[in-house]
Amino acid sequence: MFLSVGSLAALAMGLLSWAPTLLVRNFAFGLSDAGIAMGSVGVPAGIAGTVCAPIIVRRLALRLGHSSTPFVIGVSALLAGISLVIGLMSGETVIFLVSLGITYMFLSAAMVMPAIVIQEASPPAMRARLMATHLLSLGLLGQGLGPFIVARMSDQIGGIEGLPKALILIALVAPTIAMI
Repeated sequence: MFLSVGSLAALAMGLLSWAPTLLVRNFAFGLSDAGIAMGSVGVPAGIAGTVCAPIIVRRLALRLGHSSTPFVIGVSALLAGISLVIGLMSGETVIFLVSLGITYMFLSAAMVMPAIVIQEASPPAMRARLMATHLLSLGLLGQGLGPFIVARMSDQIGGIEGLPKALILIALVAPTIAMI
């Protein structure tokens, strides 16, 4: 579970770090406009994702015949990855921003549910250790590796034109790791 949360955190932090650059380079936004767009999309999507997305995904999972929380986390991660790939491949500003909002919504849901599971399912004596490990995986893998991996893959793929491809690659790999 910690590896899956860490991989999703790497996707979230890599996207959060490099999406403004993508807006400036590929969609001709000014720096301040990119920041305003990120805040206008990210804040409502994060709030909606924390509140509504677990309900939406749990209902979808029940229709598919699964109700376990790990499955719901995996479906949230998969929906986030698919949305981001669609937005990046479209090349259209509005489609990218909408997909970015959907991605943030489902990523925030997938990242908040493990903390809830730890609190509900673990014995009281283990909760602090498990939450510490959870936060460690978020910090080390998410903040430590996410932006670095996107930048490194972008350089390897092809510089400025490589950034969308690097984000597509991490959007495909992170949900796959989360599903395992």
